[in-house]
Amino acid sequence: MINFTNHPYEMWDDAQKRAASEFGDIKEIPFPAVDPSATEEDLDNLAEEYREKVLALKDPMILLQGEFTLSFRLVQLLKKDGLKVVAACSERRVHEWRDDDGKYHKEMLFEFVQFRRY
Repeated sequence: MINFTNHPYEMWDDAQKRAASEFGDIKEIPFPAVDPSATEEDLDNLAEEYREKVLALKDPMILLQGEFTLSFRLVQLLKKDGLKVVAACSERRVHEWRDDDGKYHKEMLFEFVQFRRY
């Protein structure tokens, strides 16, 4: 499985690592930062650049999550190439509070549940 996200394998919880182990070794491509001022053409070019990087790893399964418009382009391209493209589905637990200085805090815990195909 190719991990093409902003979440390195070593940061995954045990449940996600166990589920991913069914797909063999984990190869990683860090998801790029996408400039919010990028044009449609810029995104198409970036999608093609990363498509080539993914295909070079010769793995039929990819976990793909990141900036929405680039992810959408890549999901479409990689599915046409015959890859199984999945997202990690997690339960999100949120704790919000204000401290003694009135500052707002938000803590989120994500617990992996399953991989789901696009």
